[in-house]
Amino acid sequence: MSVIAGPKRLLCRWRRANACRVVTLFALGLLITTPQTWAAADQLPNSSTPSATKGEALFVPPARQVVLDDLSQASPSQLAAHPATLRPRDGLTDEQHRALKLKQVSGPPSHLHLQASPD
Repeated sequence: MSVIAGPKRLLCRWRRANACRVVTLFALGLLITTPQTWAAADQLPNSSTPSATKGEALFVPPARQVVLDDLSQASPSQLAAHPATLRPRDGLTDEQHRALKLKQVSGPPSHLHLQASPD
């Protein structure tokens, strides 16, 4: 008997035991859930079409059509009530922020930063 035959035999036994455990757990799960499924099927009505339970009626109004040309223009006071969103407060001036955005648009994608290999 070689030295390697022992661990191989142990590995085969371990695999067989785990396979038996899996089959046993599957069979137990099937045996436990099958009677519950049969009991639920027995409580269904004999008709083949499912019946919905009666509940509160829900009223959904029809969709409205809006013509944008018929709407009035927003007044300056209405526009002042909803200010535009501000850019992040990172300490840059407007000109620096614009230059940074232009650099990001014209430069290579940020995920392709290549580092020079030290040769």
